[in-house]
Amino acid sequence: MIKKFVSGISTTMGINLSKVSLVDGQSLGCIDVQLLNMSSKGQVVSALIFQADIENLKNGVGCDSLEVRLRASLSRLQMLLDA
Repeated sequence: MIKKFVSGISTTMGINLSKVSLVDGQSLGCIDVQLLNMSSKGQVVSALIFQADIENLKNGVGCDSLEVRLRASLSRLQMLLDA
């Protein structure tokens, strides 16, 4: 579900993502957080995804704060691609 959400946002921003992956936060010492890695053309950026965000997506509830975090990360990725 989150990968589809990210792909939709990246498409509207004109970024073609080659890979989207989630890293379980427990291995990072955080129980309720996952790390979302997004890559394109060899560049990688990350964003924190809270479990509540994932649950909200599953339930069709708006995720404005998640979208803002993802757009910020994708903007960083765009800057890396443009450099």
